[in-house]
This record gives sequence, C-alpha cells and structure tokens, in this order.
Amino acid sequence: MEVKTLLVLLIAILGGLTLVGIVFTYALPQPGDKERQKSGLYARLYLLFVWCGFIALCMPYIGFNEFHLIGYNLFFTLSSYAVYMTVLKRYGQRLGSGFRFFIPAHLIVVELISWYLHNIALASELFCRGMLFFSALLPLIASTYKMNSLMDVNSQGDKVLFSILLGASVVIGMGGPFYLIYIASDPIYHALVAFGLIVTLMILFMLGFVVSVLHSVVIRLKQQVYLDPLTGCFNRNYLYDIAPGMISRVEKNKQSVCLLACDIDFFKRINDTYGHIGGDKALRHFGKLMREQLHSGDKLIRMGGEEFIVMLPGCSLKDADHFARHLCQTVANTTLQVDGKQISMTASFGVICLAPAQDLFDAINEVDLALYRAKETGRNRVVTLELESPQETVKDMSMAFQ
Repeated sequence: MEVKTLLVLLIAILGGLTLVGIVFTYALPQPGDKERQKSGLYARLYLLFVWCGFIALCMPYIGFNEFHLIGYNLFFTLSSYAVYMTVLKRYGQRLGSGFRFFIPAHLIVVELISWYLHNIALASELFCRGMLFFSALLPLIASTYKMNSLMDVNSQGDKVLFSILLGASVVIGMGGPFYLIYIASDPIYHALVAFGLIVTLMILFMLGFVVSVLHSVVIRLKQQVYLDPLTGCFNRNYLYDIAPGMISRVEKNKQSVCLLACDIDFFKRINDTYGHIGGDKALRHFGKLMREQLHSGDKLIRMGGEEFIVMLPGCSLKDADHFARHLCQTVANTTLQVDGKQISMTASFGVICLAPAQDLFDAINEVDLALYRAKETGRNRVVTLELESPQETVKDMSMAFQ
C-alpha cells in the first residue's frame, strides 16, 4: 500500500472515531449548572483538535509541508488546553483572568517559534518536535494538578479521571523523549506509532470523562433518593439504608452515638393560622436553622411531618444534652416572617445515647419516648434519658403558639 493511501486511511479512521466520540458526548446527561455544561463542549474540542493535529503530523508525507508547520504544534497544544478546560468546567470553575491572556500568548509564541525554527534557523526535526512535546505537556500537567485540587475525594468517577490524567502525564513525560529520539524516519512507522498513541489517549480520556460524568449522575440521584425535597434534610430512606452502616463504623472506633428527636411545638396551629404554605415555610425555616448548628458528621433526618431526628456520631450523652439545649434555645430565639408577620416557634427534644450494638430502630423508639415526655411536661424543653433528672431547657418563655 502506498504511503499516501495508508495515511489518508488512518486520517479517515481517526476522523470516524472522533465523530463517534463527539456524538457520544451529546448523549451524556447534562448537568444543570451552565458552567458545568461546557465541559462536554471542551471534551468535543479535545477530540477535534487531536484529529487535526494528527492530520498536520501526516502532511509532510502527503506533500503539504506548510500545513504541517502551522498545524501540528498548534493543534496538539490546543488539545492539551481543551483537556484543561474540560477539567475546569467539569467542576463549574471559570478560567482565571491571567490564563485568558496566557493561553493565546502561549499559542502565538509556539507558532512564531515553529515558523522561525523551520524557515530561519533551519533547526532539526527532532528539536522542533521536542518543542511541541514540552508545549503540549505543560497544559496536561496543569490539568492533572487542577483535577487534584478540585476533585471530590469520595467520588470513584473523579478518581478514575484523575488517574487517567496522572498516568498520561507520567507516560508522556517519561516516554516522550525516548519516542522523539528513537523514532524511525520511516513515515509509515511514524504514522502508525502516532496513530496508536493518539487513539489510546483519546479513548482513555473519554472513558475517564464518561465515568466521571455518569458517577456524578449516580451521586445526584442518590442525593435525591435520600433528601427531603421540602427541607433539604435527609429522609427516612437515608435512615433505613445508610444510617445503620454509619453507626457500625463509628462503634468499631469505640465511639458512642447519640440521637436527638425533635418536634416543632404546636405545629398544627401554624398550619391552621397560616395555611399549609405557612407550615411549609416554618418547616424549611426549622430545617435550615437546625442544619446551620450541626457539626461535621452530624446528620439531620426528617422523619415526617414536623418531627426530626439528629444523629450525633462520636458524641457523649452529656455533650448531646448540652447541644440539644443549645438547639432548643436557638429555635426559641429566632423568628420567622409569614404573611408579613413575625412569628416565633419552639421545639421539644428527646436525647439518648445508643448502647453498644443496640438496634437503631429500638433506639428510635427510646428517643421518641424521651421526646413524648418533653411534650407532656410542658414542651419547649429537653428530656435526656439516663441522666439523673430531665433537663428543662427554657422556662416560662412567651411563645406565639403556646
């Protein structure tokens, strides 16, 4: 087979793979954030630039040396920057003002130096390819560094994409000089090696991108399954599916777990006075207020209606009692505006500490008993089981609905 025929065939095959990859990115789920949506655009540009770079790389053997001079440095460097932008937009980040000037300046300098080396200095092909190698490698290293700083360490999809970027940076950084020095002058050999390398990088990058996107969708769907849409708190599904495992992990570390059950006092009066819209506002206000007081690792779960449970891993009963009294006081001291009127709410709390290996749902029954006792003894207070006496949190406080 003639050299030109083979090169045209390789260009066509790579073009077909590029087209398939571009079409496939349109089938991926689109994130809601506009900045994140642009990650698919830059992934498509990466595929297009790599294909154009391969075309430019083949041009000297077909008879278009000038296009080779202009194109191969430009397109391969652009493809590396497309990877950087894909990572940036994957996490909804904007390009910094400094980079907006640096990238065009870098591309212009690359083109000017390429033109100078080929036409004025008459530098060797090895030297010119070396400049391309380092010019394209720098944005790829920057992409890996940016991915490391932005990625969610708990996301397996992000880890896959980061591993691919890191592996590509290491392999290209270590294997590139060897390739440049020992590459055969035979055009067919050169084209086949470049073709294999480019196809591998394209497939790996797109695989990592797809896995990262799909895993994010799975995480988002799980969040929807486990989140209460009205208050933004966790729901019963979380309590049934996730909470038991979390408690087991905490207990394996010889730490205690405490539960708080809380209930908005006289919530029916809010609904009767302000309607269900006012009641929804009160629930959102209460959920937001509670979440703002939680520490890292604490979980707020809406059991239904106006009743919530707070899980406090690694917390002693004494500290849980103190925290519940703080929450009770915070709720009582914070007002909510409904229909132009400022209203206040109070809440009652029950507190227990789980016994070692105690069934979670048995513990929920116990903390409910503590909550009922708080309700029966006057509301707007905390009852903590296993303390010498119930702790009344707030006494004789005027309330809008008491």
